[in-house]
Amino acid sequence: MSHQTERTSSLVKSVLVALVASSALAIYALCLQCSPVYLAHDEVLFALQAHSIASNGYDLSQRFLPLYFQFADAGFWATPITIYSSGVRGREANL
Repeated sequence: MSHQTERTSSLVKSVLVALVASSALAIYALCLQCSPVYLAHDEVLFALQAHSIASNGYDLSQRFLPLYFQFADAGFWATPITIYSSGVRGREANL
């Protein structure tokens, strides 16, 4: 490929990325009015679990580093990736 062709290809890729990003931003901005401005109970429970794991390694039911988190009040089990990653970020930020 010649130098000119590479520059054109790079320009086309940049324009496509900018177009996709601006489209995503426009869709997101239009849907902001539909989003709740408060925390739902799931988000609060996940934050409490993450804080507990980051603090002492136990979840709110006193299980050590569980594979799944049980939310008895809400009636479901959650996979740990969100909770553990939030706990690590909170620990790094000293929250």
